[in-house]
Amino acid sequence: MGVPSFRGIVCHGGLATMRAAGPLGLRAIAELDPSHLDRIERTSKLGWVPAECLHALNLKYFALAGEQDYLALWRDYTAGSHQESFFQGLYASALRIFGRTPVGLVRWMGRAWEVTTREHGQVVVEDDGDGVRVRLLGCPPAVRVPTLPLTMQATVQALIALGGGVPQVELDADGFERTGACAIAGRWLLAEHGATVR
Repeated sequence: MGVPSFRGIVCHGGLATMRAAGPLGLRAIAELDPSHLDRIERTSKLGWVPAECLHALNLKYFALAGEQDYLALWRDYTAGSHQESFFQGLYASALRIFGRTPVGLVRWMGRAWEVTTREHGQVVVEDDGDGVRVRLLGCPPAVRVPTLPLTMQATVQALIALGGGVPQVELDADGFERTGACAIAGRWLLAEHGATVR
């Protein structure tokens, strides 16, 4: 088993989004262990950062800002990430295969998880009636932090919005720290029609 890690691009993006979030983001960064900050900043976009560095930063921000601001931060990150060169190919493939729809972009999550994380379990995206269900399975104990399911919830919200939907997302993370599994049910209204669609 390897060391749980994130691609540098994810850590750089999270750090930049937190800096742009204002005083609470800057305070979270200031309170972070300097060795974690240094590791994030020194790692290339394609390199790997030990997961504890980003998880520690996320936990700091969550403790300072609360759940709603934490979700907003990671929605902002996800909304801008598809413009990064690293993600452009994945995003273009999702559009080509599935179209610019909420379900098409959420289906992109599994592949994105594979190329941006190590030792963080597996993301499975399934049809769920009039929406989708995203499940994180097999997350190892070392990374079962409460902010990880919230980050995934925010990602689903942002991808639904990028696909033209108004997100209606529910997180089930009961027992996550014990089992390493959580699920996000995603449904949406089309912004222009006000009707639930797939």
